[in-house]
Amino acid sequence: MSALNPQLAQVLSDLKPLHEPPPINWWPLSPGWWVLAVLTIGVIVFCVWFLLRFWQRYQYQQHLLDELNQIWLHYQQYQQTSTYLHHANQYLKRTLLQTQSRANIASLCGQQWLQVLDQASQSNAFTDGVGQALGTMSYQPNPHCNTERLHALLINWTKKASWLNYTGPGY
Repeated sequence: MSALNPQLAQVLSDLKPLHEPPPINWWPLSPGWWVLAVLTIGVIVFCVWFLLRFWQRYQYQQHLLDELNQIWLHYQQYQQTSTYLHHANQYLKRTLLQTQSRANIASLCGQQWLQVLDQASQSNAFTDGVGQALGTMSYQPNPHCNTERLHALLINWTKKASWLNYTGPGY
């Protein structure tokens, strides 16, 4: 500093130290942060709602599969095909009544009933396949059908169709 002009040195020493501005507060937030906060909360609420709905549907499907398993165990114990067909039809009607109007389901039987089941499963396994046994054959005294294939069809129907449209709070 000795090389500086003495007047310049005097002027520089008379200067006040730099005054820093106060730090920027995080509050109040700018509008962009508010928009981001609202969007984040919305995404979280949607994810929670979606997971809760998925869990309810999964629980409903498990309940239906447990009920179907009970029907199968009863059949294996007593080997009565007509009783199995009767319980299977009851099971299917109860399941469809959870998702569709009573007027559309309750009184159906025969070919119309099988067509509704085909619509619910998006296949033709009931009108053209092993599911035909649930039509008029279920009213015969000694029906003959492949109950193992029918039971596999009902399990597949339950996993694929019935619970997808479920909107109720419980079962």
